[in-house]
Amino acid sequence: MRRARAVVLAALVVLAACSGGDDDDDDDDDREASGSATALSAEDAQAIVDGALLDAGDLGEGWELSSTIPADEEEPTPADECVGEDDVDNADLAESEERRFTGPRDAVVAPEVGISAGAATDPATLARIHDVLADTEVQSCLRDTFQSTMGEGGLEIGEPTFAEGIVVGVDVEVESSRLTMPMVFGTGSGAVHAVVELVYVTAGQVGAGIFAFGLDGAITDEQLTDWATEVAGRLTGPVS
Repeated sequence: MRRARAVVLAALVVLAACSGGDDDDDDDDDREASGSATALSAEDAQAIVDGALLDAGDLGEGWELSSTIPADEEEPTPADECVGEDDVDNADLAESEERRFTGPRDAVVAPEVGISAGAATDPATLARIHDVLADTEVQSCLRDTFQSTMGEGGLEIGEPTFAEGIVVGVDVEVESSRLTMPMVFGTGSGAVHAVVELVYVTAGQVGAGIFAFGLDGAITDEQLTDWATEVAGRLTGPVS
């Protein structure tokens, strides 16, 4: 990976696709109980995860689709060590392609957004990613890994922060979480502040991850909330 942001984005995609170690049994039981009452067929699951993906027009003015990555293509990243070498892909029922977008180019660095979705046989499986993102050991590992990988280029990674309940205004029960990782390129008056965001939304057997990179303020909290809420509505809406 030649660009620092490419390393961070790809690493977060891997994190969103992988399960994370031991989980609390009570949490799993609660999530399983709140999952879909009717199991999805593979066909319906695929239709839902494909339909959950945003298009450039959903992101707003100035956004363009920059690439698509097929579901069966994997990208090993430095984040692998933070989630374990043998973590199992949660999307065992259906998996979408990954779409990557580039935002308005009027900034020094154009913002980037990616989205992918998946479905699992067990409703509790995808939901475990929220525990992974909330785990301070995982957060510290990601920070240290990115810092050691990219620090020689004058990058300083700040402390990650985690928040729950990103989705608003959706009647169907969903879980949502957000991991924010601030970073600074350079020092002194020439320092450039940026941020990487990962928002993950799950509803029963289906879930989607949105990752974003941009200079500080290039992607607002309101935009992230709107995008996550739109995705949640598509995950929980009727199968077309």
